Order: sequence, then structure tokens, then C-alpha cells
Amino acid sequence: VVSIVGFIIWELNEDEPVVNIRLFADPNLTITTLLTFVSGFALFTSVFVYPLLLQRVLGYTPTMVGMSLMPSALASLVVMPIVGRRLQAGDSPKIFITLGFIIVMIYGWMLYKRADINAGMGDFFLPLMVRTVGISMMAVTLTNQAVVGLKPRDIPQGVALNNMMRQLGGAFGIAIMNTYISQRF
Repeated sequence: VVSIVGFIIWELNEDEPVVNIRLFADPNLTITTLLTFVSGFALFTSVFVYPLLLQRVLGYTPTMVGMSLMPSALASLVVMPIVGRRLQAGDSPKIFITLGFIIVMIYGWMLYKRADINAGMGDFFLPLMVRTVGISMMAVTLTNQAVVGLKPRDIPQGVALNNMMRQLGGAFGIAIMNTYISQRF
């Protein structure tokens, strides 16, 4: 906490800050980065827990786990450009963000229902595809929305803040889930 406060004070007193936290005065960037934090939490936590479950609990090899992730990775190559085109066509970003979060919650529920000691790799195919659609809808949209309304010279810093929040969300998610798993199992 002391380090964070010290960092904020330091950055606010710099003419050329490394992280321009003054940009958080823009409500759009602030809300978007908070949502990006949550999406990073969901994305990185799911990417962390899934291989642990398959390798440690179900006994799959790292190669098998990687192969099981391939279809959903390829699906994101299809979904993200579609979302981008729909945004360019004028579809509301709020729809994609809301649907993305709902779909990721459905993924969590599906994984919760299917994840047990008797689960096979095929049991995870549909939940992973659902997660891919939800995360793809959020990632593209949140990144675009983060910089709406910023001055052109502030866009690189806005994108950097948004990406930093995704990484922080992922770090918090992994730390919390790792603590939960180590205490539970």
C-alpha cells in the first residue's frame, strides 16, 4: 500500500511520468480500465486453472493440455475480427461488453458443472469455446473503448494503462486462485 501511494505521488509530480495516471480523470478510460481489470482476472485465472486441473488432477500431459486449448485459440482468430467489423459498422460497444461478461460467467458455470475427477478432455471443449467468444467480445471492445475521447497524444498512454490493468487483473486472479487451490486441495 505504501509503495502504491508513493508511486502515485511520484508520478503525479513528474512532468513526463512513466505511467500517466492523470489520464484516469477521463471517466471513460477509468471505467474501461476497471472492466479490463475484471476481464484480465477472468482470462488469466481461467488460463491458469485449466492446465492445473487437467495436469495435476486428471493426469494429462502438458502437450495434451496444449492441444486441448488449440481449438479455442483458433476460434478467437475468427471471433475477434467479426467483433471488430461489427464495431466499425456502428454496433454499440456496450452490447459486446455486456454480452462478453455474461458469456464468461456462463463459461464459469459450465466449467464448475463439468470439472470433476471423472471429466474427460471432451467435457471442456464447449466451455472453452464459450470462454473464447466472451473474452474475444470483451478484449477487442474494451481496448477500443479505452481510448475513446482521449487526445491523440494521450492514446498510447491510455492503451498502456488499459493493458497494465489487464495484467494486474490477471496477477490478482492467479494469486487468489492459487491460494484457494493450495488451501482447498
